Amino acid sequence: MTLAPDTHQRVALIYRNNIRERFANILSLLKNMEALSQLAYHPVLMVPQRGWKRQQAYEYLREACHYYQAQVEPAAVSLVPSSLKFYGRSFGLLAALLSRRRNYPLVWSHDIFGAYMATLLGCTTVWEHHTGLTPKSQRLLKAMLPRPNFKGVISISHQHRAFLEQQGIPSEKIHVAHSGIEEALLRPPPSPPAPSAPYTIVYAGSFYAGRGIETIIAAAQALPDCRFICIGGTAEQIEEYQTRYPDCQNVQLLANMQRDRLFTYLRSAHLLLAPYTKESQSGSGENIANFQSPLKLMEYMAFGKPIVTSRVGAIPEIITDEHNGLLVGADCPEAYVAAIQRIQNDPTLATQLGHNARQAAAHYTWNKRVAGIIHFSLN
Repeated sequence: MTLAPDTHQRVALIYRNNIRERFANILSLLKNMEALSQLAYHPVLMVPQRGWKRQQAYEYLREACHYYQAQVEPAAVSLVPSSLKFYGRSFGLLAALLSRRRNYPLVWSHDIFGAYMATLLGCTTVWEHHTGLTPKSQRLLKAMLPRPNFKGVISISHQHRAFLEQQGIPSEKIHVAHSGIEEALLRPPPSPPAPSAPYTIVYAGSFYAGRGIETIIAAAQALPDCRFICIGGTAEQIEEYQTRYPDCQNVQLLANMQRDRLFTYLRSAHLLLAPYTKESQSGSGENIANFQSPLKLMEYMAFGKPIVTSRVGAIPEIITDEHNGLLVGADCPEAYVAAIQRIQNDPTLATQLGHNARQAAAHYTWNKRVAGIIHFSLN
């Protein structure tokens, strides 16, 4: 089956989480929808009703788009009534029934039960999944695999693909689609930091366990002449770290912020840091270190800055050591200090790493990601 791109061809995106949250998966969802629109498809976001009225849902989607600078029509959201007692299953069932009734050519589900029901009802379906498999997911996935209308799993990295293959998923039923980057970030040339500014090192991301905030603070203590800025914590997390490390004066901890303001910090940095550990956790507490394809690394690369990150999980699929960044051992502040000092003392290396990073970023645009998923799903 081939889906000819025109504005009447709709793609249903089944998404069970709350669109009012401010997490990377919401950003990814909105950017996938934006890319679908730019590729001349019509995305329909199917979310649980949660007691919302339609106008409220439009407003919540509009707020999320403003926060993440995504161009998505608010009317693209479709509310699905859900039973409180059987919340997950009722939502997945009703979303699948609506997709079938509306005859959507493709169901792109982020919900395993929604994908299962959509395939059972005959909808052409893919399931996007980025982490491990629960026993329930394994059972439902095993049931979907023989169905010809189940096109497969959208995986986040080749390492995650290898894991899925070990679970018995045929390779032809897996499509790897790393996180993406906005093409607009690649258009303006990278701007050098102000000559008079202190050497500034920026981390942008969540403060969840395993994201390396302790590593950053340890590096800052060893490099008192450098300025470290960590962006993305909650008020509680920031207060906790400030209480634990009251004497670390060269570390600034900032809350999550809108992307235009965040990008100002990334542009002004000398070096960008992503010190993931082997115990990197998601917001739900799941260890995702082995599979993650961090969205922040894509954004880092677009700004043409030298990057230092951990040699862990799927990160080496994106960052090639000594080419578009430096890879160091996870959970090793001393290795991070050495890498930072090396880049700080070698402007030629810093420039070359940043240049190569920006070139590599062009391979990971959201439009390319979504085009690959559409091709995998419908050809």
